Amino acid sequence: MNQLLKKIIPTLGIQGKLTLIFILLSTLPIILVSIITVNQQIEFKREENLRDMESDIKGLRERTTLFLTRIESEILLVMKSTELNKVLRNLETGKGIESDLRENVEKEFLNIISGNQFYLKGSLLNKRGKEILSVINVGDSASIIPKEELSKTPKNYYAHVVSEMNPGEIYLSPSEISFKQDKLFIPVIDFILPIHNQNAKVSAIVTVNIRAEKLFELLVPLHDVSSKKIFIVNGEGFYIFHSERKNNWKMLFTNRFDENIFHDYSTDLAEKILKEKKNTTLYHQDRIIQYSPIFSGSKAVTDKYFIVEDVAAEMVMLSINKLKTTLLVVVLIVAIISMLIGYLTTRRFLKPIKQLIKGTQIIRSGNLDYKLEITTQDEIRDLISNFNQLVLEWKNKQLLEKEIRKSEKLISSLTQTATDAILVVDLNGKIIVWNSSASRIFGFTKDEVIGKDVFLLIVPEKEREIARQRLVEFLNYDSEVNSGTTIEANALRKDGTEFPAELSISNVILDETLYATGIIRDITQRKKMVNDLIEAKDKAEIADRLKSEFLNQMSHEIRTPLNGLLNFSDFIRDELQEGENLTEDIDKYFTAVRESGARIIRTVELILLMSEIQTGSYENKPQKTNIYKDVLVPLNSKYNTDACNKNLEFSVINKSDFPISNVDPGSIMHVFSHLIENAIKFTEKGKVTVLVENNHMNSLVVSVEDTGIGIAEEYMPKMFNLFSQEEHGNSRSYDGNGLGLALVKKLCEMNRVTLQITSAKGLGTTFRLKFPVED
Repeated sequence: MNQLLKKIIPTLGIQGKLTLIFILLSTLPIILVSIITVNQQIEFKREENLRDMESDIKGLRERTTLFLTRIESEILLVMKSTELNKVLRNLETGKGIESDLRENVEKEFLNIISGNQFYLKGSLLNKRGKEILSVINVGDSASIIPKEELSKTPKNYYAHVVSEMNPGEIYLSPSEISFKQDKLFIPVIDFILPIHNQNAKVSAIVTVNIRAEKLFELLVPLHDVSSKKIFIVNGEGFYIFHSERKNNWKMLFTNRFDENIFHDYSTDLAEKILKEKKNTTLYHQDRIIQYSPIFSGSKAVTDKYFIVEDVAAEMVMLSINKLKTTLLVVVLIVAIISMLIGYLTTRRFLKPIKQLIKGTQIIRSGNLDYKLEITTQDEIRDLISNFNQLVLEWKNKQLLEKEIRKSEKLISSLTQTATDAILVVDLNGKIIVWNSSASRIFGFTKDEVIGKDVFLLIVPEKEREIARQRLVEFLNYDSEVNSGTTIEANALRKDGTEFPAELSISNVILDETLYATGIIRDITQRKKMVNDLIEAKDKAEIADRLKSEFLNQMSHEIRTPLNGLLNFSDFIRDELQEGENLTEDIDKYFTAVRESGARIIRTVELILLMSEIQTGSYENKPQKTNIYKDVLVPLNSKYNTDACNKNLEFSVINKSDFPISNVDPGSIMHVFSHLIENAIKFTEKGKVTVLVENNHMNSLVVSVEDTGIGIAEEYMPKMFNLFSQEEHGNSRSYDGNGLGLALVKKLCEMNRVTLQITSAKGLGTTFRLKFPVED
């Protein structure tokens, strides 16, 4: 039905749908009222039938109880007779029963049995179940069964049953017991009553065979079996009475196999009936079944009897079906009338709407300048007027959207081509924008992240809460203050790996809503480079420290024995000189030893000094220093002798009125000592001049000028490199280690002294040092 409606309704036009709605609105109340009425009638009829069935069952129970009470009263009346009590005493004492006494008791039994159509036989048994006397009711008269014809076999079953009974209880025999007469089985029910003595012990048993046929005709009067059937079954399910078989029901006990409730009903239903202990109603297929146990005084399970009433459900529903038919006719008539009225009404109503549809089709084709005509004065007029206004606004909106799409395309192009991840999130951290670089960096596609929580996707778990809090704080502050904020943080990829990232975040307001725009850059490589540099720096510092320690140790190990050798050689020379054994050749040897030792010590000192500078352990302590008086005058005295030994003119000239600068005097002493020493070493003739003066900017300038061998132009760029020398190999004209000028440059830089050099091969060299101006 649902599938049919889904196919039909979309094919209906507005007129068809309105007609359908009108029909539903007009017929629905009638249908609902009819359904409620029918349901009430069904419920009422069902309850009425159930009440009738309950009344039948109740009547059966009451009649059964009344009948059993009557039998019990008649038997108790006999038991109170003097003759019967004598018989009972004789039975207890084992004495025989006299003929007169027997005849009197038999007469009392005969009085009860005779004339009662329900009783077939009455008997007195001893406590072991053996018949003492018996009276039978055949036809219209009752007779006493002679003593010699009594059954010689004790009824042990009855003796066993009554042994467990209390005084005042009765017992109904199993339904299998029947009475055979004239080769016919007569269905009977034995009513058994034990007789107890003063000690509550069973002394005898009274039994009455009740004609089942008469009993059930009394209990179950004639019924209309066309719509219902009534039957009585025993505890094992065999029929004792059945309304559909009442013409031959006397033969039920001979045809046991088919005449059973399990043959006509399912096992579950039959067992439910036989096990029930109270009045119950069942609905089974198209039948209504009500049943109840009867003869409730019966003790054993197999002794129970059940009365069952089975009614065809269609009889209950007959009047209801007629009502349903009437309702269907009424609903059909109402539907036809509603369809006619709905069609006429909607046709008139839809005329201006069809005009509206036609106009919308024209506008949909692209003609936004089309305007609908207003021909009515009702709500349709307002609808068309609003529609025309809507088209105008739509036209303007399309123009605006065209410009917006153009801008969005440009922004999207810039965003998607960016190498950094660009994303936009709202105040709750939901992702609004996600570019292709973000997918490349984090591993998530755009569809996987849009609308999702950014903190759950790309922020490590341990940092999520603080990151979420900082976002809220960021968006709550002034956007101008926060714009362009850049931080470093750890980020999380889709595969769970973390990496260092640089985040630039700023605020943006769209449609009065505040968002955060983030530009994220993967700085893994940069971090790695920085870490590598730090590691290399640490290793270099360790190496420099080890080198300095090694050089200090080696300096100590070299200078200490070397100074000992030099001092010892001086001691030997002095001893030889005092003994007048010092020849000129030997003196030259001692001089060579002294110069070589001094050279070694000088080299070691240069190496140590360079090592201290490179490792940062060199202490440069700037202070106000008189360059001329504190540095150059002492050096003049030191190197004047060396210059004279080479026949060179050596002079230190001061032309400055204030030759003071804020430098480390020790460092500057090293600088000028090396420059003067080199000037003397590389000058064979001429002069070495040290000039102190102030230039036109009043800066202190000190020049060291010589007339020596000069420096080749191609060597000039390398002259300050460590261990660099213009000449190499053992054929060098001058000794040296290539450390001096490198140290000079380092020390000048440490003291902010500008070093300039001019030189020409064969003409000499000039070093010009410009000292910093005093603040």
